[in-house]
Amino acid sequence: GFILRDLTLCRTYDEYLEMAESAVNITCMPAAKLSGERLSDRFGAKHLYLPISFDVKTIEENYKLLCDTLDIDITDLSKDISAAERAMKTAAEKLSGRGIAIDFTAAARHFELAKVLCGYGFKVKYIFADSISEEDKPSFEWLKENFPNIRICSVTGSAMLFTSADESECSKIVAIGQKAAFYCRTDHFVNTVANGGLYGIAGVKKLAELISDAAETPKDRRKVIQHKGIGCPSCL
Repeated sequence: GFILRDLTLCRTYDEYLEMAESAVNITCMPAAKLSGERLSDRFGAKHLYLPISFDVKTIEENYKLLCDTLDIDITDLSKDISAAERAMKTAAEKLSGRGIAIDFTAAARHFELAKVLCGYGFKVKYIFADSISEEDKPSFEWLKENFPNIRICSVTGSAMLFTSADESECSKIVAIGQKAAFYCRTDHFVNTVANGGLYGIAGVKKLAELISDAAETPKDRRKVIQHKGIGCPSCL
C-alpha cells in the first residue's frame, strides 16, 4: 500500500520533483547519507540510513528499522538467512583455501566484507584500500585482532604499478573488484563496483554465487577493466 519512489527510476523532471513529497527518505551509500539528512531538514521527511552490508545482523537491523518506521510487521527472514549462509559456506568450501582479495571500489564497507567472509571460512589475504571510514573502523579493528596476517595495500602509491600479490599466488587468488583483480593479476574475479546493486539477504546469497562462479570461470581481465575505464556500459 506504499508508493515507492526511486531516484534511478525517474524518467521525467516531474517524477523527480515528486520525490520531495515522500514521507521517508532512504539512503544506503555513505556518500548519499549527508544528502538524505539535508533533504530531511528542507522538506521535513524522515531520513533513514540503511547502509548496504553483507553482515546478516546489520541487514536484520536495517529491516527492523524500516518496518518500525512504516509501522508494519517485519517479514520472517529465517529461511532466506539460512539459504544465504549455506550459499556462503558452500562457496568457501569450493574455493578450497584459495586466497581472496578485496578492493575498496567493490564494497562501501570493504573491511566489513572481509570480516564477513572470514566468518564463513574464506581465506582473505589482501585488502586494497588507502583509508578507513568511521563506520568501517570496527571491522578493521576486528580484523587486526583476529586476522593480523591480512595484507592491506595502498592503491594510490605509484609503486603499486610494479607490485602485487606474490607471483606464485596469483593463479590461486579470487578477487572481488577490478582493482584487486588488476593488482593480483588474476582473471578469477567478481566484476563489481560499489556493491554491484546487491542488497539485503538476497545480496549475500548472490555474492556467494558470484564468488563461486569467479573461482570456476575466468574472465578476460584486460578487456573488462579497459571497458570499465571507458565509463559507459553501452560501449560493450
